[in-house]
Amino acid sequence: MNNRLPDANHFPRLEALLAQKGLSLLGIYTNHDAARIFGVSARTIQDWCRDGKLQVRDLPGRGDFYRRI
Repeated sequence: MNNRLPDANHFPRLEALLAQKGLSLLGIYTNHDAARIFGVSARTIQDWCRDGKLQVRDLPGRGDFYRRI
């Protein structure tokens, strides 16, 4: 699996949101990371994933708990 950091120029809104919250751009985010970014609970992130509001990708070798957003 490739854990390279994404190019910030491809995600200007995410980069701005992360900068506002004092966080850095990562290649992979867990539900808990995403919850911290958006200021909601991890359960809300799970609901958004289930409802198709966030795109998720399963990580090989991990349980369903860890998702790539």
